[in-house]
Amino acid sequence: MLTATGTTTPITAYALRFASQVRGAGNHTSTDTSHSTDPAGTGSTVDVTNTAPIQVTTSADGGLPLFGGVGLLAESLGAQGGSVTSRGSDQNGNPQHGSRNGTNGANSGTVTLTNNGAISAATPNVMQGFWALAGRSLGGHAGNGNNGQAGGAAVRVDVTTTAPVSASAT
Repeated sequence: MLTATGTTTPITAYALRFASQVRGAGNHTSTDTSHSTDPAGTGSTVDVTNTAPIQVTTSADGGLPLFGGVGLLAESLGAQGGSVTSRGSDQNGNPQHGSRNGTNGANSGTVTLTNNGAISAATPNVMQGFWALAGRSLGGHAGNGNNGQAGGAAVRVDVTTTAPVSASAT
């Protein structure tokens, strides 16, 4: 059981989080624009099976609220593409990157989440929301450079539960 009471700083609470999360491509910060950036890292496959019960509660005892939270989250995140520093602006205020390019955002991986344990979340003091059970696959943002780059692709997410799942704001 995860219990958050009397927090003095708003936080995001995770009871269980399984993630494939890679660092982004390096940015080239020199304004000589003679170098492009490296490719971003691809998110891996995430496969999670939970059989244990999860109970998440927060207290409304005067502490600051949670930003949000998750009972059980499985996610694969593609990295952000690298960016090239602008060497200034053109007459219309658009950034100038010379002939060098940022890189594409990376693809994420497949997420499979199987839940066989009861999950309950009671969150009386949450600012943005709470997921009792969630899976997600997010591609990375494209980097900035001379020409437009593609963001990474999100891939398949499968979530199966055989047990009760509930979330409530009290």
